[in-house]
Amino acid sequence: MTNKYIDYKFEDLLQDDFFVQSWLNPTPQTELFWARLRSEHLIKEKEYRKALFLIKSFHITNQSIPLSEQLALWEKIGKTNAQWQKKRYRLFIIRTAACFILLLGLSMSVLYLTRPSERDNISLVAQKIKPIYNETDNIQLYFSNERKVDIDKQAPSIEYTANGMLKINRQIVDKEQQAETSRGETKGSLIYNQLIVPKGKRSTLILEDSTKLWINSGTRVVYPVKFPSNKREIYVDGEVYIDVMPDKECPFFVKTNHLNIKVLGTAFNVTAYEEDLTHLVVLVRGSVVVDMDNEQSEKLTPNKMLSYTMGKKEIKDVNVKDYILWKEGLYSYHSEKLSTILNRLSRYYGKEIDYDPRAGSLKCSGKLDMLENLEIVLDGLSKTVPIQIRKQNDIYEITYKE
Repeated sequence: MTNKYIDYKFEDLLQDDFFVQSWLNPTPQTELFWARLRSEHLIKEKEYRKALFLIKSFHITNQSIPLSEQLALWEKIGKTNAQWQKKRYRLFIIRTAACFILLLGLSMSVLYLTRPSERDNISLVAQKIKPIYNETDNIQLYFSNERKVDIDKQAPSIEYTANGMLKINRQIVDKEQQAETSRGETKGSLIYNQLIVPKGKRSTLILEDSTKLWINSGTRVVYPVKFPSNKREIYVDGEVYIDVMPDKECPFFVKTNHLNIKVLGTAFNVTAYEEDLTHLVVLVRGSVVVDMDNEQSEKLTPNKMLSYTMGKKEIKDVNVKDYILWKEGLYSYHSEKLSTILNRLSRYYGKEIDYDPRAGSLKCSGKLDMLENLEIVLDGLSKTVPIQIRKQNDIYEITYKE
């Protein structure tokens, strides 16, 4: 069943009953099924995301009419016009719907950004203000109102000072936004910003308490501009290395869609992409307590890694340097599946990499210098495992070499 989706375009997925029902009525089994197809490159990521975007948007817009019935209705209407071919009409409807929903989604995002409730926990706020459709090559900093800043830099430094100033690469920016923030703080409400770092880019972020985050590619971080006096809380979808400023009176929490990590003052790495099956916490120093959905809490000590996959947890000793070298542009791996390595490179460089299952199942050990361009890195990999590399239409295709 899995192989049939390899060549599907988004309009094919929208006409696949199993795909549609998987997201209108999701179960842990269907979520696992689609996650595995994506992780093994058995479905085109861009087509999958387009189809899922349409399904979720239709479902939110009008929950009383399932998407499959809406598409059937459009098709019946289209049959009354003999001049239109069936396939052309479907594409027209889908594209029109995409444009309409994109505009609606942007409007909803602006509304949520303008009015996040401080009574909500940060996980709910993060879901409310998440852009529905967000494909860009630039790093984006969304403010708590309609404003945002596009940052056309490879690895910018973003800093919030203790007196409320925002600096990007040491330059004070957006004084109008800072005045808006001050007005919100005067009213006693929490002002949430979010930083979106696309694939192929990285960033550092210093929060107003001097906690520092190194943010990897394809990551979103939601945080209050100024923390309340009793709790510091941020939300992460992606990978970050965090060096938390100690404050025993004001504990620090990192929330993901499956984990809640409590710290006082410590340094650790979190890998928690919402689209990935496995989430990781690697402790460098100090201690953290990790809550996982409905699982019992676990306390980590330095040089320990907690992995959480679909309700199953594991704690083991690791060399923490292997998990934080990405900050320096290095990637160290030991007996790792090539599929995992290629997925990480794809995210880091912001390039699409396709591979066949035989190539993806190969095991590798070594270290890659990701400051080099992707062609050089892939060529280095080809000298350690039997693979062939071909680039076509800006897509890297990896096949097993007999």
